[in-house]
Amino acid sequence: MRTVYYTDHEKMIVEEGLSAVEKIFTGDDPDAIARLLFCLDYYMDPYYGHSLPYERELIVLLQNLILSSNPLEIKQDALQLLTDYAWPPFSVLERGLAEAETGRMRLDPSLKQDMIYALNMAKEEAALTALLEKCVSIIRSMREELKELDQVRFGALPQCSIVKYCAGADSEPAGYFKKAALHTWKLEQDKYTPADNSLCHQQKPVSGMFFPQGGFWIRFDLERGAGYLSYQLGPRFGRGFTYHLVFPEEGGARLENERVDWVS
Repeated sequence: MRTVYYTDHEKMIVEEGLSAVEKIFTGDDPDAIARLLFCLDYYMDPYYGHSLPYERELIVLLQNLILSSNPLEIKQDALQLLTDYAWPPFSVLERGLAEAETGRMRLDPSLKQDMIYALNMAKEEAALTALLEKCVSIIRSMREELKELDQVRFGALPQCSIVKYCAGADSEPAGYFKKAALHTWKLEQDKYTPADNSLCHQQKPVSGMFFPQGGFWIRFDLERGAGYLSYQLGPRFGRGFTYHLVFPEEGGARLENERVDWVS
């Protein structure tokens, strides 16, 4: 079992500055590197209130360490610091993955997958945000389109919807009520409130065309560059969509090329 400790000596190195940290990282003592990485967790965790003046440069050093010839455990520790306390873009890791694809660099398969996860963190948040905003947009459009309808005859549009971010990568209706939710929100008055994943939208009593609460399910697949959104606002009022996910250089995500997959 691997056990790592750090002492005041490692704290002194961190507080001495970037050059002292770099000297250890580029040295040939894996144990010293492991101790320093463990110590850096204390300095990078915002809970402890530290602010390293060379944090940007440190993030570059950590990326270089991940692509070094050090033992896999060292690389994994450095990558863990990045995914816990930093945020993409990680340009050094991007170049490393590109070189691995061309065969100029060899990467352990598990490390490669973790690197891909680190690089995709910003894209995942951007894709999720774009799909959540789309749910709001759909409700707003419905509200505008249906405001002239006779509520006695057609019923009232749900004033609250349950939105679930689910596992999976499609918008097919079969079984989407049962898909495992990773996160759940209540959407009321265009605002999201976190909710328990066991919460489901209320389907009774039916008001004309509508349930008392709407249900939305969102998913995405970064490898395919696709986003999926399904909703059910009434017994026979549902839709399923697929979108092309676009990630502009300035950040964020856009949903383009909307495709209607099913209508109920």
